[in-house]
Formats: sequence, C-alpha cells, structure tokens
Amino acid sequence: MDWIIIANGDWLVPLIVILAIALVFFLFLLRTGTSFPYEKIDSICTRTELRFYKQLKEIVGSDFVVFGKIRIADLLKVKKGTHKRMSWQNKINCKHIDFVLCHPESLELLVAIELDDKSHEREERIRRDEFVNQAFEDARFPILRIKTNEEYDGAKIRSAIDKALQEKNKNWVIHIE
Repeated sequence: MDWIIIANGDWLVPLIVILAIALVFFLFLLRTGTSFPYEKIDSICTRTELRFYKQLKEIVGSDFVVFGKIRIADLLKVKKGTHKRMSWQNKINCKHIDFVLCHPESLELLVAIELDDKSHEREERIRRDEFVNQAFEDARFPILRIKTNEEYDGAKIRSAIDKALQEKNKNWVIHIE
C-alpha cells in the first residue's frame, strides 16, 4: 500500500530535496575545484624583439601594420589534396614567425620577418630555419631574415622590404646582416 501513496505524488518532495542536495554539492565542487594550470606571460616578445619592433614601426610608419609572434599555420596553409596533409599541417602548427607586415586597409599578408639571434646557430634551429625558408619559398611568401643587433639600419631594412614586395617571383628569402 505504501507504494501506492508514493505513486500518487508523495515522491515529489523527496525528489526535490535530493536534487537540491545534489545541486549544492555540485556547485561546491565547482567552486572549490582545481583551476587550470595557466598563468599570464609577462610579454608577447623578448627585449630584443621589442627593441626591433619599435624600430620597425618607425621604419614602416603607416605603410604597413605590424603583427608579432604569428603562428606559421596562420600564415600558410597546406594545399588541398596533399598526401599526408595533417602531417604537413602539424609541422607548422607550433612554429611562429617573429613579425608580419600587412596591408593597412585589407590586412593582406605581405612580408614575414624573422629575427636571427645566436639561438639560430644551433643545429636543431638551423634545420627549423631551413624548413621555414622552404615553406615560405614554396608558398611564394617573402620572408626577411634579420640578424639581431643593438641598432638596425632602417634604410637597409626598408629597402629589403620594398625589394621583397617587388621581386615576388625571384628571391623569397632575403637575409639582412
């Protein structure tokens, strides 16, 4: 006979109490749960990159928009129908370029810039740079490779940018000492 009483609607109050307790418990777990293991990075670039960025902004003025630390996968894409497409995509997903110059109105990608400090003399870095150079060359996207320095020759850099934009069918990788 007790089951008939529960079937007539007396089960609603115990169910609401159980759901309320479960909800409070769940909210407690969410509130006291562990947070993600991330923390903010102080700056998007190194001191050397920041020094170059400031000089680059002076060199290009309003002719270009300068973006820093751009993933190569945001600049290049793997051609459709490529054999082992995901393997090629994975090769560019975690690599980045130091700076990219874009058209100020359309944000069309125009020239990539990579600063080469002493780390680029290490063997694994040399292989990475060779891969990046070949990828940009095959994509027909000009890349300037500039040795890091305390001061940069603005006229030389501007000339290299202009050359990269004019010679789009010749030299895709331009080195500046």
